[in-house]
Amino acid sequence: MSKVIERDLNKSEEEVAHDAIQEMLNAMIALASSSKLSTPHVLSLLLSWSMHQTFLCAPDREDAERLISDVLKDTRKEVNDG
Repeated sequence: MSKVIERDLNKSEEEVAHDAIQEMLNAMIALASSSKLSTPHVLSLLLSWSMHQTFLCAPDREDAERLISDVLKDTRKEVNDG
């Protein structure tokens, strides 16, 4: 059983999935930090890849742009309120 599932038995399947993905992304950043690439550079690569995938997977361009805009808005709010 993964660490995420063990500690989050009371969470919904969606919450556990989000936590597991976050854990994998954190592990990827940790791995990247041992390379010659800076963490901000690796994060910018991930951001670019994620945005590209959003355009490929969303039903249409407008949905992709809305999803990306919502994430940017939420992130700005979290950073400014945090």
